[in-house]
Amino acid sequence: MEGSPYYIDGHISIADGQTLTIEPGVMVGIRGPWHFSVQGCVLAEGTVTDTILFTRSNPNIQWDGFDYYETPATNDSSKFDYCIFEHGYGYGGSNMPTSNAMNCGGIFYLRFMDKLEIKNSEFRYNESSKQGYYPPSGGAMLLWNSDPFIQKCKFYENNALYGGAMMMYKYSNPVISNCLFYDNQADKGGALCFFENGNGIIINNTLADNSANLGGALYFTENSNPKIINTLIWGNTAQTDGNQVHLSIQNSPGFYYCDIEGGQLGFSGTASSGDYLFNIDADPLFWGDTVPYRIIGGSPCIEAGTPDSSAYFYLQYLPACCFKECDRILDDKIDIGAYEQSILEIDEQVKPAQSIIAYPNPFSSTIYINFKISEATDVSIQIYNNLGQMVDVLKKGKMQPGKYSTKWNAEVQPQGIYFIHLQSGDEIFTQKIIKQ
Repeated sequence: MEGSPYYIDGHISIADGQTLTIEPGVMVGIRGPWHFSVQGCVLAEGTVTDTILFTRSNPNIQWDGFDYYETPATNDSSKFDYCIFEHGYGYGGSNMPTSNAMNCGGIFYLRFMDKLEIKNSEFRYNESSKQGYYPPSGGAMLLWNSDPFIQKCKFYENNALYGGAMMMYKYSNPVISNCLFYDNQADKGGALCFFENGNGIIINNTLADNSANLGGALYFTENSNPKIINTLIWGNTAQTDGNQVHLSIQNSPGFYYCDIEGGQLGFSGTASSGDYLFNIDADPLFWGDTVPYRIIGGSPCIEAGTPDSSAYFYLQYLPACCFKECDRILDDKIDIGAYEQSILEIDEQVKPAQSIIAYPNPFSSTIYINFKISEATDVSIQIYNNLGQMVDVLKKGKMQPGKYSTKWNAEVQPQGIYFIHLQSGDEIFTQKIIKQ
């Protein structure tokens, strides 16, 4: 840290058996199209208050990222924690097969590399756009027969021809857990592309507002069959086909306990023989605060993920806390997406607190609801169950300022958790209620 910032004026090589350690708070500025060639190990472990920054120092020249090309497995795992990676570019080598697709992966190019962990980090403004023997792929990361572990990372404003943020290629099996992908762009697969046996476990991620020509969020081709679990896929766009998902040439990805806009009927391309189980198609109700893509109380994604009895409850791949540092699993249940909502957080979102008063709570058959409207506006009051399905509409229309009361008769509804969802103009208030 004492020597930071460090400015790099040429390629850096970490030889087999050597370790490069980068301390918390260090800034690394790369002055040209230089890369880190890693045959050994890198430990770049920042902290929540002292991140490590990898960036360009010349505003006109991008740098070439980290290359792990058949790094010997005898080395310890490389670890990147609380890092920021920006303005990387896949420069590559000659336009020949021997260039081994190094025009891909703006920050990380991995070939036959499994011993890599990346956590709590951000990838932004990276790209792969240089044509070569292989199409430029993986704006931030290209995996070739590699199985890294990636957790609690944010990928935004990265772009490539295939896989705006990441490309999984040739028998790659990463675990991508609790990550957020937004505003990434590509021709195919705005966020993620799975190509030629690209597989892996994609669990508890949020993919939103990514864009592409085909597959605004996800693109699959040539026997790519990952498991997509507890993942929120919403608001992505495609110019030609498949706003959320496009499948091309014999793929069988499995989708489990996800919230996918348009559902399976919205997938484009060829048919898939993969599983499509326990998924929903319901507005996740993103909360428009300073934390992008956080869900609000009343979201159908709350407690709609895999139950602990499910075969897809992969606790070993989940962090202890989500991005907002809420416990990732509450009451043996998990929310869909990258954020978990605690009851305290839901209460914080209901402002003012007295806008909804529901009693008795818990209730057996009928619950009374008092609410206040501060100005003349359109008002709707809806009841959602714990699967995010709307089960009743209590009020809908123009209302004048004042205090009001209504009731919900829930005799025909099963016992369980429900949410009162009150929308007054642009404001949304929620209240969790329990039928016993």
